Amino acid sequence: MPTSALRDRFEQALLDFAWNEWAQLGVLSKVTRRSTWAQDLEALLVLSFDIARADPRLFDEILDWLAHNQELLSVRRLRTIARTSPDPTLAEAVLTWLAQHRPKARFSGPDDHDREPTGESRRLFFDDGFPLRHPDPAFLEHGWLRPAATPSGKAATPDLKAPIAFGLRLRRMFGPGARAEAVRVLLCLDAPSATASVITRSATYTKGNVLEALRGLTDAQLVSAARANREARYAIDRERWATLLSAEPTFPAHVEWVQLVRALGAMLEWLRSDGASGHLLGSSARQLLRTVGSDLGWADVDVDEDVRAPGAMAELERVIDRCVDLLRG
Repeated sequence: MPTSALRDRFEQALLDFAWNEWAQLGVLSKVTRRSTWAQDLEALLVLSFDIARADPRLFDEILDWLAHNQELLSVRRLRTIARTSPDPTLAEAVLTWLAQHRPKARFSGPDDHDREPTGESRRLFFDDGFPLRHPDPAFLEHGWLRPAATPSGKAATPDLKAPIAFGLRLRRMFGPGARAEAVRVLLCLDAPSATASVITRSATYTKGNVLEALRGLTDAQLVSAARANREARYAIDRERWATLLSAEPTFPAHVEWVQLVRALGAMLEWLRSDGASGHLLGSSARQLLRTVGSDLGWADVDVDEDVRAPGAMAELERVIDRCVDLLRG
């Protein structure tokens, strides 16, 4: 399959996925399939900022959702996850926009320590070829040109009893911090217990923050801890939590969203670039597979990282098909 055709197919599959996830969370759109997993808000945002460059309406609906549901957002996690995305300045531009339209102290000021000079401004949307007389100042501050955006007021509050919004429901209980993420992992992970390292991988806070959260949960007798092989393992009483949450004793499925989104973004960025062609295409695709192999492994997508260059494109197409199948549930 030509690279351009694979890019278009992959991009459309990611757009379909993003629209369906956001529709379940309160964006005004039709839900085509109910997800059975617990979504990771910040990971979904990072993927959506990138993919929605091909769909301005999706981008603006997400902005509207953020303006309506800003208290559910963890700015710290968003910045952490965005640092490994194809372009972290997209998240910073959105946060600046959100600060201007829904001013809150926790949104004030970009992460100046990690910002790079923006240089020449780029158009945010790929098919946005018309003149821009009034670019949005928040996005322009970070080097992105797009029409001025204002909240439409169409977004709704998520149904916190839906499986996809399970993590957001926990944030209503604990606030958007390490405790909510730790409980989400322990309840949804298909394992009787987990180490702090495993929880840290999904929580995307420092291990120190996660350990502090786990100590608090253990002291409150909401989580139990036991040492095994010199490392503490943490467990949670799912039946007790099901009673507390008035839910079924089975919880939404766990997906390593942070790692999966990082790999999806890298593959999409590679397909969008024109840097590899001809005899270099196979070698470049092989290097890409090696780059994303570890992240996709955490998401249960196997990658042949030792494939030879002539077969690398076929392997990349197989991996992308596997990722699309996963996103379709």
